[in-house]
Amino acid sequence: MVTEIKALSARIAEAYHHAKPLQIEGGGSKSFLGNPVQSDLCESIDCKGYAGIIDYRKDELMIRVKAGTKLAEVESLLAENGQRLPFEPPQFAGAATIGGVVAAGLSGPARPYLGSVRDYVLGVAFIDGRGIAYEMGGQVMKNVAGYDVSRMLVGSLGEMGLICDVSLKVLPADEVSATYAWLTSSVDAIADFQRLQKEGLPLSGSAWVEGQAFIRLGGSRLTIAHAAGLVAGEKLDEAEGVQFWQDLKNQQLPVFEGEGALWRVSVEPGSDALLDTAQVIEWGGGVRWLKNPAMNPRLASDPHTVTLFRPDQNEIDSPTSTPYQHLSGAVLVLNQNLKRTFDPGAILNPGRLLATVPEY
Repeated sequence: MVTEIKALSARIAEAYHHAKPLQIEGGGSKSFLGNPVQSDLCESIDCKGYAGIIDYRKDELMIRVKAGTKLAEVESLLAENGQRLPFEPPQFAGAATIGGVVAAGLSGPARPYLGSVRDYVLGVAFIDGRGIAYEMGGQVMKNVAGYDVSRMLVGSLGEMGLICDVSLKVLPADEVSATYAWLTSSVDAIADFQRLQKEGLPLSGSAWVEGQAFIRLGGSRLTIAHAAGLVAGEKLDEAEGVQFWQDLKNQQLPVFEGEGALWRVSVEPGSDALLDTAQVIEWGGGVRWLKNPAMNPRLASDPHTVTLFRPDQNEIDSPTSTPYQHLSGAVLVLNQNLKRTFDPGAILNPGRLLATVPEY
């Protein structure tokens, strides 16, 4: 075990012994996600110092990285070698780390076409809430028996363990990428997205932003040249197209700016839920973003998953400011049992993901 991991393990073991909660800190680019940690007595445990590339096997499409490594560094290395992280994680403020990428589990525009963060995690080394270090998964894609702990950590916001290093599958970069845009309604845009996907076009992004639809095609020059004839819309300048998708995933478009609440609603792509109030639609219609809606989206009648992605700072203590929908039944029990297993003292980021801290 390397010196840094020994030190982190010892710190967590001591906190567990003395029942002192810990707040895990990385680059801080996604500190707004989730509930506030539920303890004024939390001490910080900083992971940014444990950084660097452990192993990169270009021919095997695999990279293993320490959790404190900046996302920008990893993406730069891959780009130099004609490869990429296909799930396109957002950087937001620009200080995002690989540990934060996995802990947050956020994916970008290519998610419905190429997969999520979880789909590309091969293995994870982490420390549980007792200070015990584990290495789960591997460095190649393979079938696994039993519970896939490494992928369970994706999206756990540090509540199940402190991620130390991650093995990720990578993919070759597209030879060519082309973005097309046209004016249309949200209803027609979703119909267009679904039609283009059924026609087998090499889609790697689809979005509707306040009256304008955008699609991105990616692949070989021959493939893109053929697909372009099936798309009705204006082709954007290459640099303009790249910038649009970067701004979309990092929420730097004008529609995301300003104060107020930002809601993320996940629905069936063909659903008509909240179409009249969504300012941005992504993932072929599967995600709708609402900025400052007149009504709480959780009150809508259609079944969907609603997340208060960025709360209104003026209403941070209101009953409607809870980021995640409350779990119940078997799903709640499963999550509590996982928390109890990996963090028996409930000291890691208490309340960040599960609003109610389990009492053991």
